[in-house]
Amino acid sequence: MSDVKTPDTEEARFLEALAVSAWPPATREELAGWELSFDRGVTRRANSTLPNRLPAGADPEALIATVEQRYRARGLRPCFKISPAAAPADLDRRLAARGYSAEGHSLVLTAGPEGVARRAAPVPGISLQTLEQPDRDWSGACWPDAGSAEDEARSALAGRIESPRAFALARIEGQPAGAAAIACRAGWACITAVNTPAAWRRRGVAWTLMAGLTDWARRQGAEGLYLQVEVDNGPARTLYERLGFEEAYPYHYRRLA
Repeated sequence: MSDVKTPDTEEARFLEALAVSAWPPATREELAGWELSFDRGVTRRANSTLPNRLPAGADPEALIATVEQRYRARGLRPCFKISPAAAPADLDRRLAARGYSAEGHSLVLTAGPEGVARRAAPVPGISLQTLEQPDRDWSGACWPDAGSAEDEARSALAGRIESPRAFALARIEGQPAGAAAIACRAGWACITAVNTPAAWRRRGVAWTLMAGLTDWARRQGAEGLYLQVEVDNGPARTLYERLGFEEAYPYHYRRLA
């Protein structure tokens, strides 16, 4: 018997809807239950279609064609986020047949705040600030390689995250050494934008960030934590597993070549 967990469609639909408020695009449009996001092409999450609801009788091929028109009109490549909640169920196959390539294979992980809190603890020598607004030090630690235009777009996106929210900034010897964001809604806290610049890795920065974010989530009364991690990011997956996170479901993107 296989021990592979069967993804829960309703759980995926619920968490994917919450995740939009935790990483909100500049513009959103609805198309027969599908949600289209646009944000100057910065990050796939904010520039893709979330196709998780579809009324009976809707024509998927006609909807895909309309999506393609709307993204091309903005100078963007059409892109869909495919999770177990995608509708129709054969949408991934339909997109592949139209020339869409699969990319960004990732996992959504979930955990209980109390369990993570028992495992996580700040690392000595690393200080942690919890900011109400993302500042220059925070964005510099979060996206150290971004150009000015990309940094501006990403910082604006972070500033649109719905409250309650917090921006965690770790420092070593006074220098920004890592950053992450968190937002709480409907009893769930989404941890996102976790990054440690290369010069500060393997010193416990991510562990300290997770400890601080989990403490914040508990104070907000969150009953669950969730985050997204790329399948091939081995170090991050190991960290989250040690903290007690478990896989809820996989997802990937389909982008038109």
